[in-house]
Order: sequence, then C-alpha cells, then structure tokens
Amino acid sequence: MPSERFLFAVAFILFSTAISIAGYLHFINEKPALAAGNVINAASCNQADVQAAINSASAGDIVLVPSGSCVWTGGITITKQIILKGSGTAAVSCTDCTRITRNFTQTMITVSPQADIPVRVSNIWFNNGPNNVGDRPVIKVIGISGGLKQIRIDHNYIKGCMRPIWWGVYGVGGYAEGVVDNNHFHNSYISIYVTGDGDTSWARPIEAGTSHAIFIEDNLFTYDNDAERESDGWIYHVDGARSVIRNN
Repeated sequence: MPSERFLFAVAFILFSTAISIAGYLHFINEKPALAAGNVINAASCNQADVQAAINSASAGDIVLVPSGSCVWTGGITITKQIILKGSGTAAVSCTDCTRITRNFTQTMITVSPQADIPVRVSNIWFNNGPNNVGDRPVIKVIGISGGLKQIRIDHNYIKGCMRPIWWGVYGVGGYAEGVVDNNHFHNSYISIYVTGDGDTSWARPIEAGTSHAIFIEDNLFTYDNDAERESDGWIYHVDGARSVIRNN
C-alpha cells in the first residue's frame, strides 16, 4: 500500500501541474488579438511610406509593408490598434522579405497608444548596425498608467543594436505587458530590456499563473564572432519589471 509520503508527493505534483496549466490557459485566452480589418498596403518599405500607411489605417487594420530593402533615416510611431506586418518571411538570409536598415540614432518603431489597445509588429527584418553605439532601440513600447496589456512583437529578425527591444521605458511611468515571441535576435548587446513602473510595481500583488507579465517565449538568441562586443545578457530587467521567460 502506498505510503502517506508518496501519496502527498503525488498530490503535490498534480496540484502544481493544475496550477501551471490553469495559468497557461489563462494566458492563451488573453493573448493579444486583433479582429480582422482591412489590409492597407504601404507604397514601399521606406519610412515615410510606412508612416503614411499607418496614418491612413483604422482600428483593426493590417498595414502590410512590401518586400524590398530600405534604409531608414527616421522612425515611425504607432498609436492606434493595428498590425504592422512585413512581407515574405523574415530570416537571416531572406531575399523576398521586408528588409529595413538603420541609418540614424533614434528609435525605429515607437509603440505608444494612450489606451490599452492591441498592437502587433510582425515579420520584419531589421539591420541595426553596431551593438556598441548608444541604445538606439528597434522597437520601444511606452507603457501607460494601468498598463498596456495587449502588445505583441513576433516573428522578426533583429540584427545588432545595443537594446533592440525596450519594453516599458525606464523613468517614464506606466508599464506594459504582452508577448515577445518567435523572434531571432542576432548579436544584440541586450536583446530585450524590460522596465516596470518602480514603486507602483512593487506595491501591486504578485499574480503568478496569470497574464500579468511580459511573456518572452520561443525566441532564438544567437551570438557570433561578428559582434562588436560581448553580450551583457539576452534579457535584462529593471524597476520592478515582471516577465515569464520560457521555451527560448
């Protein structure tokens, strides 16, 4: 007959598994989603054409950036409920995808809605230059009081840069949640830099097993001899940031 210790261990494992599954299902149910809208085709992958397409889009629309290679000398801003999506498949050596190369020092894509709405940036190839020159984010998500909870950054190829994904933005106030998934970070100094909202974050209860975090999952981090300097860690947290990191 099984001992009490054995039965307790089995019960504990089953309980822990149930909690983990419940948390995962809760997250899946609340994964950022956008209702299908119109497809707005940017005239080219140039920065001005992409921003013009974003400006003309309505809530729920997909802004589709065509294949091609473009050099940006300025950034774009997203403040509305849209999907910004490249063409083809963003990968290390893609030839039919949307390829963006940086030639300026500021943020390439700023996600800064003033309300908690879903925003997605997906399937774009970024070349950001050296990883030892300033912060120069590829995508900066600026949180709000009460939190942005429906942001998704996925299926992008991101080469170089000191802090390509800056999530929350230190010192601004407010915070952001959502998902960073299925991206390939190549030779980035700190691939994902996550910030919270300081004392306010520490005062909120810890809600393990819920969607109240940034989920960093199914990403690929690679580093080789072409990097300008060694990595300082693929994922970095400050100021009460909260994340779930898995399956990378």
